Amino acid sequence: MSSELLISDSKPRPEGLRKLCEGETVILPRDITPSKCAYFLKQNIVLISYIFIHIIITIILNRLALSAHGNTLIIILAALLITISLFLLLLLPYLNCSRYKLTCLDDDCKFKLLAEVITHKPNVDLSTWDRIAYDMNQFVYDRRICADRSFFYDGSSCYQVFKKLVATPYLVNSNMNSIYADLEMRSNAATNINGSGNSSLHIELGTYIFKALAVFRNSVDKYWEDKYPEMGDTV
Repeated sequence: MSSELLISDSKPRPEGLRKLCEGETVILPRDITPSKCAYFLKQNIVLISYIFIHIIITIILNRLALSAHGNTLIIILAALLITISLFLLLLLPYLNCSRYKLTCLDDDCKFKLLAEVITHKPNVDLSTWDRIAYDMNQFVYDRRICADRSFFYDGSSCYQVFKKLVATPYLVNSNMNSIYADLEMRSNAATNINGSGNSSLHIELGTYIFKALAVFRNSVDKYWEDKYPEMGDTV
């Protein structure tokens, strides 16, 4: 099991009840596989194996192309395989970035992420995102988007996806009214593109983006005020 919840109380709990009590510890893929490189290899073992086989076949074809038995077809195949292998190698870093992880999440997962932020009020201390990462790993697994409970390596990777979904586009604007207007504009644009069938869904997603961002910003402000109380005295 790649991720589980260690609970001091061993009594069984109803399915779906995931509230943590005092003394409980969240176990993330980071705790199972401390090396990010090993985690990445494990997550992409199928593609990496495919690339490895591809490279071996490419080497064999290149040797044949350079030998006396080489012909035009072999040369073309070798060149094609080299191009494909390079493309797959360049694809690997993308599979590890937050933008790709965000594209893997459906609308229900995005709503869940926003709801988790609103509920748990994380801040820039990445440890505050560990619980959210755990809950999201379970949710993504239940949705069969990921084969196991290791979609997010740690709280930091969950935070990066949240920033892609919410913070990066909107934190640059300090005016909440402008943010809300921008969200409405984006929701309307999404409605026009996708048709009227999902209009309410896109509007609601925009609303929860606004709420989650407001909660996050307040939580961040409180974090810095608590850490440096002298900053509040100067305002």
